[in-house]
Amino acid sequence: MDTGKAFQRRRYTAAVEPFSGKIWVTQAQYASLLDFWKNTTAMGSLEFDWKHPITGDPATIRFISNEPLSVKPLSGDQYEVNLNLEVIPNGS
Repeated sequence: MDTGKAFQRRRYTAAVEPFSGKIWVTQAQYASLLDFWKNTTAMGSLEFDWKHPITGDPATIRFISNEPLSVKPLSGDQYEVNLNLEVIPNGS
C-alpha cells in the first residue's frame, strides 16, 4: 500500500445532517426563541424534538455549537434570525 490512492473507510454508520435557515419574527417571538436557546437547550448544547426541515417527519435537532443564533433587525417590529442546526440520527 505504498503507492496509489489513499485508503478510506466510513467512520460512522450514521452522521448528523447540517442545515441552516432563516425565520422572520417579532420582538416578542425573538425573546421566546432566545429564552428557548438559552434555557431549554442550555445555550444550544441540548437536543430537542422538532420536524425535519425537508421531510416534515419528527426529528431530533440541535444547534450547531460554534454557530449560535444571529439576528438582523428589519423594519419596525420584524427581525431576521439565522439558524444553524443539525438533525441527529436515530439511535445517537
